[in-house]
Amino acid sequence: NMESHQNSKWSLACWVARVSELDGVNMKNFIQIGMRGPRNFREQMEWYRKKGATVYTYTEIEKNGIIAITGEAIKKAGAGVDHLFLNLDLDVLDLGAAPGLDEPLGITTTDLLKIVHEVGKNMVTAFNVEWIPTPAWQPYQLPAWPLYWITTWTILYLLAGVASSKRLQR
Repeated sequence: NMESHQNSKWSLACWVARVSELDGVNMKNFIQIGMRGPRNFREQMEWYRKKGATVYTYTEIEKNGIIAITGEAIKKAGAGVDHLFLNLDLDVLDLGAAPGLDEPLGITTTDLLKIVHEVGKNMVTAFNVEWIPTPAWQPYQLPAWPLYWITTWTILYLLAGVASSKRLQR
């Protein structure tokens, strides 16, 4: 959510700031789940709050549980909207869950799959993964394989949630 990064407002580190500028985007519907660690500067957290966005930290997840946080997040994100967009940044995962990432105290793969399944059941219409590693990415380096499979299973759990919601609507 930086306004600019390395002298560019179009850096990937600035995508939230650019989205907040779009017509029709109400930041009160913008939710982040799993923020943690020293890279979340106080100024960035204040920026989210000033814009009206909600941030659920890893500490809140540990305290309240992923299902409760996800349910609350879906209600806030879906309030007054017709569509729900889910963006996944694999950096939300704990480095124990995803070797090759660089920060502890992230969510587990189990938590991620629970989140996407619940979102899938609740009117998600668009989904994005910021970066999908492929098994061929930097061959023979272990970190690409777990992230590739986590991404694959995440997509499958999201689709299972969507299929489940369609079945319930009939």
